[in-house]
Amino acid sequence: MNSVISILIIFSILSSSINEIENSFYHGDLAKLKKFFPDDREIFVFLPKPFSLTGYLSKDQTIYTFDWIFKDYKTVSIRVRGGNTIKEKKDFVILKTEWNFFNRTSRKNYMSVILISLKKIQNNWKIIEIKSKEF
Repeated sequence: MNSVISILIIFSILSSSINEIENSFYHGDLAKLKKFFPDDREIFVFLPKPFSLTGYLSKDQTIYTFDWIFKDYKTVSIRVRGGNTIKEKKDFVILKTEWNFFNRTSRKNYMSVILISLKKIQNNWKIIEIKSKEF
C-alpha cells in the first residue's frame, strides 16, 4: 500500500512540474524554467531550424540559450500532456510536446515536436534533454 501512495505522490509532483514547464514556455518565463535545469550535469539540446542548435550545454549555457529564444520567439501554443509521455518510470519520463511559435521580427511561424526528458534528481524533476523528434 505504501508503494502505491509513493507512486501517486511522485506522479502528482511530476504533473505539477509538467504544468510549470508548459507555462514557462508559453509565457517565455526563464526564471521558472531554469529551476528545472540541473546544476551538476549538462543538458543535451537539439533544436533544428530556426535555432540550429545541437550540443551538451551547462546550466548557464542553457539559460543563455533560452533567454535568446524567448526574446526572439513567441510561443503561440505548447501542448504537454500526460497522455503524450513516451516513456515513464518512477524517476524518468520523456514528454512529447507540440510547440508552435513565431519569430518576433520576421513573423514567420514554426511548429516543432519536441521531446523533453525529465529525471528525478534529489527529489526534484530536472530536464536532462530537449530535442526535436526528428533527431
